[in-house]
Amino acid sequence: MNLIRRGGKRQLGLGFLALVLGVGLAGCGARSSDQSRNNSGLSAAWVKVEPATVRNLAHTLRHTGQVEAWRVMNVTPEVSGRIAEIYVHEGDRVRKGQLLAKLDTRPRELQLEQARAALAVAKANLENARKEFERMEQLYKEGTITEQQFEKVQLALQAAEAQCQQAEANLHLAEYQLEVSIMKAPFDGVITGKWYEVGDVVNPMMGMATRNPGVLTVADPSKVKVTVDLPSNEVGLVRKGQKAYIEVTYVPGKQFPGQVSWVNPGADPVSKSFSAEVICDNPDWEVRPGTFADVYIVLDERQNAVVVPLSAVVNDSIVFVARDTVAVLRHVRVGLKNDTHAEILQGIEPGELVIVEGNFGLSDGAPIRIVQ
Repeated sequence: MNLIRRGGKRQLGLGFLALVLGVGLAGCGARSSDQSRNNSGLSAAWVKVEPATVRNLAHTLRHTGQVEAWRVMNVTPEVSGRIAEIYVHEGDRVRKGQLLAKLDTRPRELQLEQARAALAVAKANLENARKEFERMEQLYKEGTITEQQFEKVQLALQAAEAQCQQAEANLHLAEYQLEVSIMKAPFDGVITGKWYEVGDVVNPMMGMATRNPGVLTVADPSKVKVTVDLPSNEVGLVRKGQKAYIEVTYVPGKQFPGQVSWVNPGADPVSKSFSAEVICDNPDWEVRPGTFADVYIVLDERQNAVVVPLSAVVNDSIVFVARDTVAVLRHVRVGLKNDTHAEILQGIEPGELVIVEGNFGLSDGAPIRIVQ
């Protein structure tokens, strides 16, 4: 009996100790949870917020393509010869008409002198033939010479005129060959390729048989073009003249405006996609040919719209606004949307803090904590 009583007292003491510890732990838990609960006892949800803003919003198609200068020309002489001088290097900016390179012009300068001398002789012969014709014409009228003699003088004058014309043509040809031996910039641009060196022989007739496209390559990057591939479900939305813009990673935060320059009506036989080209202004040459750009073709746009991040919109009709430590449910009317933002036609005012993360599962009046 004594053993049983002592055992009962021991069990009663252990039970009392457990009760005290339990109450103490519960009290600690309650105090720590006070920081994440409001007066109603609900746990506060951690959320991120952003203000509603007023801005222009566009609904776009986004694709990626390689940037090219809108004008590129391979500069090469129209006659063959040995390169005497190259005055520019890759990366140099050039102006229209600037001297870039030239062939050895000494042979053509001699040909030009020869053509000028031949023309001078032909003109002298023509002048002599005209005087002889005039003299013989007078004699023929007087009956002093026969008709046969007069016709002979006429033919001599015609031959002298033809020789003079031929000499003039040879002079023009010599001038032209000398002119095209000198290579000039066809437009304002930059040298993007140098394919020959001084002393090399260039033959334009062999251009297709060599790897070199020309002596030099000049590109005009004041505008750039980007070709993209459109799937069949998008090609009907794009048309020539449609507004577009491009963005490049190395010029962050800037859009380069342009427009669709053409849309191929025929699909690629392999990929079944439709190619389209966008041309954009690049006055400061910030966009570099050869790089990749994100192309945005504008399908629709709104000016001065109330805009929120797309993640703030729940079920396409609800936005939660953070008011102090409480989430307030708003029924909204959504307008234009793109990949990142949505236009709010009704229900949100500019500057209001909308919940963009942690909004799923929230209810009206739910306690929140904003993550800074």
